[in-house]
Amino acid sequence: MASEPENIDVWNTPALQPPPNVIPDFAHPGGDGNLAAAVIIVCGVAAGIAFCVRLASRFIVRRVYIEDGLFFATLGLYAGFMYEIYIMDSKYYHVREWNISLHTLSNVLFATHVMTLLYGLTVMLLKVAILLSWLRLFVPMKQRNAMFWTLHALIWTNIIFYTVGTFCEIFRCTPREKIWNPVFVGGYCSITLSTHAKGSGFINLLSDVIILLFPQTVIWRLHVTPRQKIGLSLLFVVGVFAVATATVRIYYLIREFSSSDLIYNGSDLVLWMAAEISAGFLVMGLPSLPNVVRALPGSGSMMSFFKGSSSSGGEERKNSRRGLPSWFKPSPRGRGRRGDSSIMGTTRGGSQADMVFVTSWDPSTKETTTTWGNGSSGNSSTSLKGFR
Repeated sequence: MASEPENIDVWNTPALQPPPNVIPDFAHPGGDGNLAAAVIIVCGVAAGIAFCVRLASRFIVRRVYIEDGLFFATLGLYAGFMYEIYIMDSKYYHVREWNISLHTLSNVLFATHVMTLLYGLTVMLLKVAILLSWLRLFVPMKQRNAMFWTLHALIWTNIIFYTVGTFCEIFRCTPREKIWNPVFVGGYCSITLSTHAKGSGFINLLSDVIILLFPQTVIWRLHVTPRQKIGLSLLFVVGVFAVATATVRIYYLIREFSSSDLIYNGSDLVLWMAAEISAGFLVMGLPSLPNVVRALPGSGSMMSFFKGSSSSGGEERKNSRRGLPSWFKPSPRGRGRRGDSSIMGTTRGGSQADMVFVTSWDPSTKETTTTWGNGSSGNSSTSLKGFR
């Protein structure tokens, strides 16, 4: 097995043949590193705020779930991912490849390899955390209905997909040095990078679309006023940004592999990868915002839009009937009959005034009913039936 050529001066040659009448300039390669650094900082701050909102919500309710542990682990991977992007794009954003040496290109390719691994693991943990959160919210008792199986299918599909993708990236070339060494002689790459990247990009986009639409299909089936539906939808609709960034990422992915100047086009791609993950953080953290805002002094007027109705000003009544929220009333269909409606389970965002989903079972009709409302007094309950 041979490695690089014996002529060591090859490392100081341009990474790409320049156009006619263009002289490579390694000392002043150009680019716009300040713009890239600003975008990276904005994405990092947005993700950090979403993380802090979720963390504050967990502190308020004094309860942590599995998805919270995954979310916290995601932050560490994302920090490593953003560090690699910052090191690369702050120096080489929109730099033409003929203005860097093969030695610099090798460093960039190695950083890109590490970023790709961190990206896949970060997105996998983030999406699994989001889907587990949906599962806890919409299927509190894990009853085997369509919601349960759909969410579990999405969870395991994402785990398998990103795990396989990670191993494909690690072992796509033999020996592995061929991945980042542009002058390596010998060896082989069993996986075509462009085909693998484009295929995974489209599957990733499809996954983002499903995560966006799933909570909306539940919310817009509730028998509530349009204002209440909009208020609830806005907590989850930030997923539109995730879909948009994933779509733009595919555009730059195709553009990168359609050009010989991988550094110039790839520098845009990694920024959209950072934006996509930041959007995922917002999807996970934003639904906890009402819980955090409600804990702030004088937050009643701020929360009226999400509640859909204003508070009556009276004191909140304590929950009764085995810890159920005071607003919940069993379905009248089962009253006075043999086998009255029974409560299968409840799930809430954390505080007494947070949104609550109660799932009940009516033996007379053999239907489950998911009821949504607020823990505060004076708020009406609304139901969604038959998602099975």
